[in-house]
Amino acid sequence: MATEIYRKKGDTSKLRVTLIDDNGAIDLTGSSVVFTMESTTGTVKVNKQACVVLDQSIAANKGIVTYAFTSGQVNTVGKYYGEWTITLPNAEILTIPSAPDPYVIIHIKDTLV
Repeated sequence: MATEIYRKKGDTSKLRVTLIDDNGAIDLTGSSVVFTMESTTGTVKVNKQACVVLDQSIAANKGIVTYAFTSGQVNTVGKYYGEWTITLPNAEILTIPSAPDPYVIIHIKDTLV
């Protein structure tokens, strides 16, 4: 079952996630990470934007990145797919999540007023 994330329309609070693979939290020391999000109809809302990698020397921070949405990226109610692309120190590319669920699902819900 895919991971699901919920936000309200216009909320720009940081998205904080732990990137994992088959071995658990990924050591992101020396890596760069970008985030991509598109609607289920293919409209790109976030196109490979840089994430902040938390200090990986602290064990509790292994694999953790944050991304701060802009208001324009979360201004349309709907269902979106998201993924993170990691460039490892050896220049290998790793996209998270992968199979069996190739994306996280991000729901942007309407506000009451």
